[in-house]
Amino acid sequence: TLFPRTALERDGFESADPWFHCFVAEDPGVGLVGYMLFYYTYSTWDGRQAYLEDLYIKPSYRKSGVASRMLKSLAQHKRSIILSGVSIPQELLARGCSRLNFSVLNWNETAIDFYVKRGAVDLTRDEAWHVFRFRKPNLEELASKE
Repeated sequence: TLFPRTALERDGFESADPWFHCFVAEDPGVGLVGYMLFYYTYSTWDGRQAYLEDLYIKPSYRKSGVASRMLKSLAQHKRSIILSGVSIPQELLARGCSRLNFSVLNWNETAIDFYVKRGAVDLTRDEAWHVFRFRKPNLEELASKE
């Protein structure tokens, strides 16, 4: 089940204080070919940072450099550039971010290789961090406890 489009529109595009930011890559003759959805967070260890929730590129544009250019543009923060017909916004360093965090499923070797080749660190392997989550029912249970 996909998250409702109306909620995405409300939370990211119709709010004065959006829950996330979304950058897109477009091919002028084709339209949307990829997107990145991210949001800002804060670390008591490193200060300002961002979390990359999604980076998606249409299959026919994979291995064409679009994902690499999107990550680079996000890091450099130039408002908009055009590279080989792909228009990409840029963001993080200008906002003072010290890092970009994200998760990759362990079976997605293609994505793991992509990120590692660009300098990403596997925190589970290298620093023994584990990622945890409280789902909504667990949050409700926590909130109801005295």
